[in-house]
Amino acid sequence: MWVLQVDGDLVCPTRQGLARDVEHDPEVALSVWREYEQRFPEGLLAPEVGIAVLRLLLADKQYAEALAEVQAVRARLAQDPRAPELALIAAKLLCTQFGRLSDGLAALDQATAATAAEVREEALFTRGACLELLGDPVEARSAWAAYVRQFPHGAHADEAGARLLP
Repeated sequence: MWVLQVDGDLVCPTRQGLARDVEHDPEVALSVWREYEQRFPEGLLAPEVGIAVLRLLLADKQYAEALAEVQAVRARLAQDPRAPELALIAAKLLCTQFGRLSDGLAALDQATAATAAEVREEALFTRGACLELLGDPVEARSAWAAYVRQFPHGAHADEAGARLLP
């Protein structure tokens, strides 16, 4: 594992970045992680660093940067078990922050194929919301009905059920 020299000390970049993030110093955390990404774009820790950067950008509401990061990380992690979760994040950003509804729906298709129930659940509900924004109330209602059938006690069950009412 490589180390980074910070103020004369040798440190692991992900540990240093996480420590700075936990200490609520996101600028330093981002700087440490970006340096790792530049030096080792295919490094062993590159996927984890990319995800850490993504979480930091989302927390800081830097949505344009987060979208670019999630797309880059998705490209590197296409076969990773976290790929559907990353697709969900991309879809939410595309639909809710950038109005790129068709692109968001395509990303949701990948997320709904996830084996993790919580990812499928969130993707199915988001699909309904995205379809509604796209101006397709029939398909939106279909997505929410599927959500209620599959996740009757899910996090969005009440809201999905209410959207099904006439």
